[in-house]
Amino acid sequence: MVSEEESRWFEQSFKPAHPDLVAGYLEARRIVTAAALSGEIDDVQLARLVELASSPRSPLGENAARMIGNLVPDCPRARDAVRMLSKARAWHARTNALVALQWCEVDAFLEAMIVDLLHDKSAKVRALAASVALGSQMDSLVAALDAAIGRESSPRLREELEWCRDLLRDGRRVEDQGDGLLRVTCYTAGGGVSRSFTSEEYASTGDAWVAEQIAWISDLRKGHSRRP
Repeated sequence: MVSEEESRWFEQSFKPAHPDLVAGYLEARRIVTAAALSGEIDDVQLARLVELASSPRSPLGENAARMIGNLVPDCPRARDAVRMLSKARAWHARTNALVALQWCEVDAFLEAMIVDLLHDKSAKVRALAASVALGSQMDSLVAALDAAIGRESSPRLREELEWCRDLLRDGRRVEDQGDGLLRVTCYTAGGGVSRSFTSEEYASTGDAWVAEQIAWISDLRKGHSRRP
């Protein structure tokens, strides 16, 4: 169940860089491979997988979380693992719940988890939850982001949430640069891209430029691609 590309990455990159984490990584991979084949995972193995994904060592924790996210379509209880991570005491474990969610198809489970994590006590987790909503183009969560902006006490994080909300809702964020120019930012398949326009240029060509940058979104929302 492991691709040649992942095996090559493990041997050439992960293993020499993190020899002390190899055993944990391989254990997570064995658990996930068995669960994907059988469609089941027992309580002991589930708890162990969550433990590995909760590691404060990000190369192990994040990769185990990625494996959990990829397991969700094949093993329903993988969703329990994501929920357990999202309720963990350590903020890095809750962050890894979002790492797992980045690899999940957009559905009611993913939406509910993002909404829940937008209420997290950690600003880092709240920011990442908004970022995942944007990255997965979950336009159904615009109202949830509006609510998160309304209750956010951190000005810096409020601005981050507003960026995610605007890019998700409008496909763009427009800012007055104060020099007669408008700075227009779009979220594209390759990340953010910005361009400056005069007011006249933006009125005549802005919409066409934005549409060109975000053409990939319609396919993503139709399920033609899981992630940009």
